[in-house]
Amino acid sequence: MVRVQAACFPDWAGKSPSPPPIKSGEPIRVGILSAFFHRHSNWKIPIKGWVENLNREEFQLYGYYTGWKTDEQTETAKKKFLQVH
Repeated sequence: MVRVQAACFPDWAGKSPSPPPIKSGEPIRVGILSAFFHRHSNWKIPIKGWVENLNREEFQLYGYYTGWKTDEQTETAKKKFLQVH
């Protein structure tokens, strides 16, 4: 995976960018990348639990769906994240 990322994104290879600073009282931004925003055990346990139970005053959730399958759980995921890419 590291070699693929380095080949696709050579400017980022070997670098660990620092996250932007969080202002006092600002929610922490959390991105969840998955191919399983659908009826699958990886969605049911643990992803859906995280998405449904993280305190929205403390966290902003962003979803990054890398899968192709869609069902009613995909629609549920879309409603739970601030943005789904």
